[in-house]
Amino acid sequence: MEHARWADIVLSTGTVLMNDTYRELQGQPVIYYGVTVAGLAQLFDLPRICFVGNERLTQ
Repeated sequence: MEHARWADIVLSTGTVLMNDTYRELQGQPVIYYGVTVAGLAQLFDLPRICFVGNERLTQ
């Protein structure tokens, strides 16, 4: 995830939460997408975007 350090914002799947690499994104603004993060985003109030659903950005 070294290349994420220069990014202004990171668009990431929820897989980073499952495999514990999310720590490498700490300090970066992250928007999650995908089904892997859907439940965790709701539980932990994480920013999430859904490209198919009616609600495009949830927080």
